[in-house]
Amino acid sequence: MRIKDEIINKEDARYASVPYDRIFNPKVRQLFQDSEFQKSLKQYVNRLNELLDSSDFFSRDSFSYYNAENVKKTLEANGFFKANHSVLLRNKKSATKDDNSSLTIENDSELEELINSERNKVSEDAGLRKKFQAVEKKITKNSDTRDFYEYISSNPQYLPELI
Repeated sequence: MRIKDEIINKEDARYASVPYDRIFNPKVRQLFQDSEFQKSLKQYVNRLNELLDSSDFFSRDSFSYYNAENVKKTLEANGFFKANHSVLLRNKKSATKDDNSSLTIENDSELEELINSERNKVSEDAGLRKKFQAVEKKITKNSDTRDFYEYISSNPQYLPELI
């Protein structure tokens, strides 16, 4: 009887909506065993979210640097640009499809240059950029860590507690 009353009167579970399988799995747990990773993760997530939100072509919701790298690799491996094709990137802030704020990518190096220039905005400090690259490499290593990053970048309020 006591337990029934406690359950009925209990407030909503604070973490009921957290997908535990995306956060608490062996590959993600392994990341958090590295104290340097823990220190850098929050700073990385916050800075990268700021950059993706302000980017003309990348988005944290659908088309991040990781996705762009995968597209680049696929296009390059399949000879897309060698066949004289091009990719049109629309400015995500443009109001209409007729808006001229777009970018045409005509070769592998142009796409790589765009990705690198956006990525270099993370920091002007080469040491900090190197630290961020180490974090990025770890969180894009496999599907479990990418799923974790996808969730945590949308819910950064949980980062202090995870760390």
